[in-house]
Amino acid sequence: MKKILLLCALLTTHLMAQQPGPRSNFDLSISEKIERLSLLSRIGKISNLTLADKDYVNNLLNSALAVIEPNGPVIIITPPPTPTWPRHSSFERNRVLAYRDDYCGEILTELKAYDSCASLSGIFGNSNVWSLSINGQCVNTPDTSFKNICAPLVELASSQKPRQNDLQIYKDDYCSEKITTIDPGVNCDALGNSLRGINVWSVKIDSQCINTPDKQFSAPLCNGFQEAVYATYENDGSRRRGDAVELFSDDYCADKITSIVRGTSCDSLNKLFDGKNVWSVRFRGNCVNISDTNFIGACRGFTN
Repeated sequence: MKKILLLCALLTTHLMAQQPGPRSNFDLSISEKIERLSLLSRIGKISNLTLADKDYVNNLLNSALAVIEPNGPVIIITPPPTPTWPRHSSFERNRVLAYRDDYCGEILTELKAYDSCASLSGIFGNSNVWSLSINGQCVNTPDTSFKNICAPLVELASSQKPRQNDLQIYKDDYCSEKITTIDPGVNCDALGNSLRGINVWSVKIDSQCINTPDKQFSAPLCNGFQEAVYATYENDGSRRRGDAVELFSDDYCADKITSIVRGTSCDSLNKLFDGKNVWSVRFRGNCVNISDTNFIGACRGFTN
C-alpha cells in the first residue's frame, strides 16, 4: 500500500504541478487522485504532455497496477447500456387496493395517484393493512398500519402498470403463488416499498419456472430482476432478435433454464441464474450434450 501511495503521489505531483490548490497532492486519497486524473483528461491537460512525459506516467501506472494485480492485467467490465423506455402521461397506472384481512376480502380503501396520505390517515387512522390487491392480484403482505404503508401505495398507484408478462415472481418454489409482474416500465422503488419483506422463492421468465435462492422482496431485488428483463430487449425497446440457443440443466435438453440470443447481457441474466448448471443446449432444433459448465460460462460462450 505504501508503494501504491508513493506511485500515485509521484504521478499526481508530476501532472498537477501547474494546478495550485489548498491541499498538497500527498494529502489526497488514492480515489481523489484518480478523480483528478479523470478531470485532467476531460479538460485536455493530459493531451498536452510530451511523449516522454506520457511514457513516464504510463510506466508509473503500470507499476501501480502490477502491485494491485500481481497475477495479470486489470479487466474492466463495462455494464451494458440500460434501455430507455418512453413514458407518457397517458400510461395505465397500477390499481392498488388495501385490505384489513389476509385474503383481500375486507377492503379498507383503493389508493389513487392524487391521494394525500395526511388526509387519508385522518380517515383510516391506525387501521390494519394485511393484504393488497395490485392489478387484481391479491398478495398477503406483512401486517402493518395504514399510515405506515400509505405513501408507498400512493407512489405505486401513481406509477406505470406492467404492460407485458416479462417476469413473474412467486412466494413458493413452483410458480403457483404469484406476487406480481415485472417489466421494463415498472417502478421498482414503489413496488419494493409496497411489497417489502414478502418471500420470493421462484420466478417465471421465458415461460420457464425457475426455483431461485429464497430472498425477501425489496427494491434492489426488483432492480436485479428488471436487469434480467432488459437482457431480452434491444436498447431501443424492441425485442431482441436472432437465433435462440436454449440452455438446459440436464444432458438431454429436458430441464430448460432459458433461451438466449447473440448480444444478450449474460451478466444481467446471471442475477437470476447464478449457480445454475448447463449440461446441454438446443440450437436450431438439435440437442447437444456439451461439456458441463455453469450458466455464466455457457451464456458468454454462446452470445459473443
